[in-house]
This record gives sequence, structure tokens and C-alpha cells, in this order.
Amino acid sequence: FAKDYMAYMRKTYQAEPLYEAQMQETDLDFRSHLLKIKSLNPEVLAIGGQLDAIARITQQALEVGIPTRVRRVAASAASNAPVPELAGDAVVGLTFAAAFSCKDERPVAQQFVKMVQEKYKVRCPDHDFSQAYETAQLIKLALKNAKLELTEASLKADRAAIRDGLAGIKNYSGLASGPINFCADPTPQCRDGNRTGILVEYTKGGKDYDMNVLARVSFEPEFGL
Repeated sequence: FAKDYMAYMRKTYQAEPLYEAQMQETDLDFRSHLLKIKSLNPEVLAIGGQLDAIARITQQALEVGIPTRVRRVAASAASNAPVPELAGDAVVGLTFAAAFSCKDERPVAQQFVKMVQEKYKVRCPDHDFSQAYETAQLIKLALKNAKLELTEASLKADRAAIRDGLAGIKNYSGLASGPINFCADPTPQCRDGNRTGILVEYTKGGKDYDMNVLARVSFEPEFGL
């Protein structure tokens, strides 16, 4: 994914990274790389990886003296609660894109947040919660639209009907930031149902972390998420 992203930046914006490195998910100390990055005076620090790595890199970037004016952007894993909880206030200013934010003010989003808070005691459900729920709703809709016989003899036909039911979903409006559309061709354009991401910035770290929704960005079908 990171290589595809860099290829996109080169092609679209003629932008070359000042420095790039790939680490193991088990790595704990990223300071040697961050010191090299600091010496290059970058405008943006792009952080990939899973939540532990994102939290550590965010902390260690401040420890080595990379100034806060350097924008920090991260993968969608940054939306998971352990990132701000582990990184503390070092996470302030970290920006990420995800499919959902608990700070989304739309009524449908806030109803979902309230339901999760009451049922699971989770203060700020992230996009893992929303996507699991949304997946169940989409499957429910596909099953409703499919004409199923539900016999041993109809198993193959029923599977095809469910698949067609999913492929026929158009302009589904739910927790995702934009409408969800599928189609029948085996292409990324038909597969990537939600093409609207939500851009979020942390404003506070720790157990009581907080964030702001900055924008919603929709991508063209040809973008290839």
C-alpha cells in the first residue's frame, strides 16, 4: 500500500520523499530513522504501520526534536483508541483518514455512537466498530434483495443470488461518510463500495483523547483505493 501511495504522489504531484524506510512491525525504537528525517527538515511526516508503531513513532518524533510544525499524517489504524492512549499528548496534531469518526455530527453517526456507548461501554467507537456494523447491514440488505430457495439443490444458485444482491447495492447511506455503491465487475472500482473518507485530527491524547473532523474527501472510481 505504501509503495502504491508513493507512486501516486510521484505521478500526480511530482513529489519525491526526502526519506523513506520500511521497518518490522516488532520494532520498538525508530529514533535513528527519525533523527535522519529531522536533519532533512521535512514538511510532513507520513507514518504507516499498525497502532503500536504509529503511537511509538509519534512519541519518538517529538523526543528527537522534530518540531510540531511538521505535519504528522498516519494510516487509518491511527483511529484506534490505543494510539492516543499510548502516545499521550504527542498525538496532538496527528491527522489520519478513516471511514468513520465518533465525532461525526450526522444524526445517524451519533445514534450509533450512543448505542455502542450504552451496549459496550466504549466511549468513542472507531471505524472498526462502524465497518463491522455496516457490513452486517449490507449483508442483511443483500439477503433481503436476493430470491433464495434455501435448499440443498439451490446452494449454488443461492450463493450467486447473494453475490448479485451485494453487487446491486446502490447509494446506500449509513455510517460511512459517503454513499456506498457496488457493481458486478471484478475490479477495484466495483469492489471499493465507500469512496468517501473522513479526515480527522487529534486535539488531545491520553485516556480522555479528543479529535476534530477536518473534512470529507470523495475519490473518483478510477482512483483505486
